[in-house]
Amino acid sequence: MLKKISFLVVIMVIVSVAFLATMIWYMLKPPREERGKPTPSSAAADLQLKKVKYTETREGVKEWELEAFSVGYFQEEGIVICEKVKATFLGKMKFLIL
Repeated sequence: MLKKISFLVVIMVIVSVAFLATMIWYMLKPPREERGKPTPSSAAADLQLKKVKYTETREGVKEWELEAFSVGYFQEEGIVICEKVKATFLGKMKFLIL
């Protein structure tokens, strides 16, 4: 009985040390570099659209829709910023159950 308790204590210590090491690594790793993102304002964007609705179809069947209050395209940075986005998926969903 004493061997079982000792074994459990050793396992708990190993798990605790592993958890603590993971937390320390996560806290000490340098933050991800983020390039400067433009602010989504109509004055700064190269192209600005309001009330956008985009529908993707395949073989005449709607697959998904995307609606956004506004969309800004920043050509120099090569990014698109969408505000207040709603996405609706209409096609058949396939699930993988493990």
